[in-house]
Amino acid sequence: MDLSPRDVATPAPSARKRRKWGPILVLVGVLAGGGLVVSKFLTSAIDYYCNADEIDVKESCSGDRRVRVQGAVDQGSIVRVAADLYLSRERVDEARTEVAANCGRHGHLEIPELRDILGTSRKFLIPLLEYFDAQGVTLRQAGHRVLKRL
Repeated sequence: MDLSPRDVATPAPSARKRRKWGPILVLVGVLAGGGLVVSKFLTSAIDYYCNADEIDVKESCSGDRRVRVQGAVDQGSIVRVAADLYLSRERVDEARTEVAANCGRHGHLEIPELRDILGTSRKFLIPLLEYFDAQGVTLRQAGHRVLKRL
């Protein structure tokens, strides 16, 4: 048995295989399109799950976010103030009391003071006041709101 090294003949260089770029480009396009669709869906479908008793109490369950209420909700415990604004019954009652107190102090509603007392912004206060107008609690007269009834 001969164990001496042999001269290995190198094979002749063969023609290099060409890659088919068409299917690769199609795959990259499909993956990019799918990623775009999924990212758009996820950014528009972000919901914050809150228990019914956390609405307007927990910071992440405030009215400036899309909220999905979970848990048992007693009928009448959530009030639809505007098309896209829901508040707890307790919060609406608290606001009604503050509106009456504010009108009692000034003769008409002072919106900046009420906004500060309720700890909200005009973005949410104005729809709430329009809700009170529709309920007959306040009445808008000459650019001011006055208390109609409690």
